[in-house]
Amino acid sequence: MPADWHTFQSRYIGRAQGRLGELGAQFTTRGAVHPMQAMLNFATAIATARLARAILARGLDPCFGFLHEGRKPGRMSLVWDAVEPLRPRIVRAVFEYVKTHEFEKKDFLVFVHKIGGERTIRLAPRLAKEIAALALKTISVRECVRITDWLVKLL
Repeated sequence: MPADWHTFQSRYIGRAQGRLGELGAQFTTRGAVHPMQAMLNFATAIATARLARAILARGLDPCFGFLHEGRKPGRMSLVWDAVEPLRPRIVRAVFEYVKTHEFEKKDFLVFVHKIGGERTIRLAPRLAKEIAALALKTISVRECVRITDWLVKLL
């Protein structure tokens, strides 16, 4: 693993946050600025897609959440609420994967915004396939149904 992956210089938010309290890019799930964040985001997105299908199958509205705000049109707030109890397992699985693999520069794609110059990191197709398989193995369909049933009882 490259030495610069062990440190991250821009953890501190040195500017005012947005009017809705948005955090800087390093604290959001969009626009990963570090390879580890890109892998965690991708694994979480795979689990979230699986959860969305389970929630829809139970007849719930995936946009009607209680933890995540629903002010953003089309945001699947209930699905993001449902992924929270599973997030520690996803994070653990990705960290275990990272611990046992050696990465190359070609495993990640770096995009630079043409106007703002912000850098975002995404997974190359081969690594994306491996992380997707890891997420699917970590969070089973049965687990998604169990979380959905738990949510139904809460509601």
